Amino acid sequence: MLDKDTWIAQNLIPKNTATTVRKPRFNVKSVDVFNATRKTKFTLCVLGSWAIYMPPYNIARLSSLIREAGYLTKVYDFNVESHYALKEANPDLEDAWNGANYWWWQSHEYFKRVHPTYEPILKEYLEVLLNDNPDIIGFSCYYTNIMATRWMIKEIKKVKPDITIVLGGPECHEGYFKMPSQVDYYFIGESEQNILDFLNNWEQGIKPDQPAIGGLYSDVRIDIDSLPYPDYSDFDLSKYWGKDSICAEISRGCVAKCSYCTEVYYWKFRDRGATTVVDELEYQVKKYNIGFVSFVDSLMNGNLKEFRKFCDELIKRDLKINWWGYARADGRMDLDFYKAMAAAGAQGFNYGIESGSDKVLLAVNKKNTVAEINQNLIDSAKVGMKVSACWVIGSPGEDIQAFNHSFNMLWNHRARIIAVSPGIGLGDNYGSAYDDREKYNINPRNQPWLGGWYTLDLTNTKLHRFIRVKLMHIWLKLCKDYGGTLSNVHAAQGDITEHYQLTFDSEFIREHVDYEDFDYSIIKSEHGEFADSVMNEVFGFLRMMWRARGGFEITINFNKDLDHRDFISAIVPDTHSYTATHWFKIDDDGNYSTKNSYKFRNAFRDVISMEGFEYEHEATGQWVEAKKSLIKRIFYIQATPEEKLLLPIESCFSSISIQERQLLLKVANKLDKESRILELGASLGGRASILAAGDKKHLVHSVELFTDNRPKNDFDSMQSWIREQIVDTCLQLGISRTEGVDLLEALKKDFETDITGQTAYNRIITKYPNIVYVNNLNNWKIPLDLCLVKTDQNSDLYTNLDSILSTVKENGYVIAQPFNDNEASTKVRNLIDQGWKVIETVDSMVLIQKLN
Repeated sequence: MLDKDTWIAQNLIPKNTATTVRKPRFNVKSVDVFNATRKTKFTLCVLGSWAIYMPPYNIARLSSLIREAGYLTKVYDFNVESHYALKEANPDLEDAWNGANYWWWQSHEYFKRVHPTYEPILKEYLEVLLNDNPDIIGFSCYYTNIMATRWMIKEIKKVKPDITIVLGGPECHEGYFKMPSQVDYYFIGESEQNILDFLNNWEQGIKPDQPAIGGLYSDVRIDIDSLPYPDYSDFDLSKYWGKDSICAEISRGCVAKCSYCTEVYYWKFRDRGATTVVDELEYQVKKYNIGFVSFVDSLMNGNLKEFRKFCDELIKRDLKINWWGYARADGRMDLDFYKAMAAAGAQGFNYGIESGSDKVLLAVNKKNTVAEINQNLIDSAKVGMKVSACWVIGSPGEDIQAFNHSFNMLWNHRARIIAVSPGIGLGDNYGSAYDDREKYNINPRNQPWLGGWYTLDLTNTKLHRFIRVKLMHIWLKLCKDYGGTLSNVHAAQGDITEHYQLTFDSEFIREHVDYEDFDYSIIKSEHGEFADSVMNEVFGFLRMMWRARGGFEITINFNKDLDHRDFISAIVPDTHSYTATHWFKIDDDGNYSTKNSYKFRNAFRDVISMEGFEYEHEATGQWVEAKKSLIKRIFYIQATPEEKLLLPIESCFSSISIQERQLLLKVANKLDKESRILELGASLGGRASILAAGDKKHLVHSVELFTDNRPKNDFDSMQSWIREQIVDTCLQLGISRTEGVDLLEALKKDFETDITGQTAYNRIITKYPNIVYVNNLNNWKIPLDLCLVKTDQNSDLYTNLDSILSTVKENGYVIAQPFNDNEASTKVRNLIDQGWKVIETVDSMVLIQKLN
């Protein structure tokens, strides 16, 4: 460790000097740092366990500040050291830093499982701390290291009782925090200015009157631009899981005010200047050769204008770093915005999605919509950015249908999300909007039941939330198994498949499932609303699985031993017991049989007087598609130059994105007059209509084999999407939306009489005489100016695809989706390998040209 004079000579942290001037912000106060010769020796440290992805930002920030004021400061990250030492000493503790095992570090479990191995290691750290002979030792406290920290403090005071012990960190903020008797002071809230004032007074012999310093609630916010850059010189960056990685911040606080959140009431939002942030990153790159930055902000995009400047400045300076952070879904972040973020090095975001239901998003005051979330996820995937998602299960306002909409969202985006944090069900935080119990129809805090809060109608209790948590874990497993990339961050201790047995009737997978409105009041017993609501919870999960995967048979068990093993964090077992067995079998047509048994025992009848209930349920029936849910529109519409390309109403039936439709129209418009176009896999004729509308002198050969009910299935699954796009297109064309809606209704009637879709296809193309229907490609010889290959599915159409592609003229084009895993895609990729030029890529479509 360097002494003070050497450190000042080699590592003096520069002041921040932004190259651009921002307007003064209301109630933001600079931190006053006065450098002087000091005598107080201060040590900062953190014990295990906490995250070891990167060096601790809080200590790097505080040590820089304290050193700039002139105090001799030592820093120890015993947390990362403990990670290696503990697992070497005891292989059974290999997973002690796994977030799912946080409970290993709690109270009795810690002293039984961890401390016997950890104590000799802690004694070594104790010797290191005492050998420095500090005046003050400060510990960063979290709920997972408070046991080890308390032990260390007790041992320090035994040997050197004159050393002053101070605490900081989120554990000190919690309402349940009780200061250990050996602790002298603890800091609450933002502490940069408070710790400088504390040390300055200490130097003058002035000690605080009270042990608690600072507070959570203040109208004055620290100007984080006034702070020196964090100092990472004390940390061996090679020991952290993130290679050459550090943390930084763009802002503090949040611009939203979600009902369940306490932070928004004390951690007031303020952001830094974009140029200042990039100045810091450039300094850290030069000093530590870092290549990755994790932003600790609650949300990086709280000030979109400044955040966009940040991205543009990173692109300009080309620091060659990647970064990641938290963000909120926001409809104003369009595709161009995402392209800028990706170009600036963004690897992705952890989004606080919380729910897939507009009803719940409104109830928790999220201030965004499902449509915005969907678009952000889609655009993230388009630019190659990864998405991690946080979920809140069981908030007031969430019923079975609303929770089922979360299954909807996760299924539809299962290949766009890399990780989900499902949590353990919504808790009850003091200082949140839920302090207003009457407004949210929830119990007084002095009358908890089943181990938690509950709505007064008893349709949302700790038991309901546990059932949803368990079903979510099963659902995440299914999403991963059937085409998904997402991992469950809070995966169960054991194998989740031990909780259920499942077989599917076929390999059928519906890639996209529309939202629906469905009545889940299936069981109506004599035991009342609480019992019925508990027993019906599983049916949302079962219905969603049928809609996504077709026929199946499943048995789901709620078993005390397994549930306590895997979901103890979501259960308070002393308050009640619950067992259930669900058997359910359904075929593709919705014909089902089900047998269910339930047993609930209530241990706290002084709160709710019921003893419990037992019930057996057996039924048969048929499920049919229900009314589709209306999804709220994106709040913010950003005009783009491409919107000037007017697409025909029929383009809505192309089952491709607006951007891809615009590409087709643009290509059709640039072809020579009277060009020949071949469209393979016409579906309902939407693509053919776009190409035919581009220039009515083009001849479009539209090929489709109407041999099964696939067009009807596609149409049924996409009706809500089609309706939405029709309305948009009618507005764009300046015609009555009635015209588009009438077309959609007419097509629904066509499918009632012809499930192959040919009747519906004929209706769509009828106003384009330059579309020619083709049902046989044998001996195709017509020279083509453009060939459109639909490669998102295998088809008998492509048996002679090579000979068809050979008819494309010199300088002619092929448009395809070449990234699927099938023979047609491979043949298109071969053309690129043979020298065909890639002209443009839009979403999953690629335009290639055959050159001389």
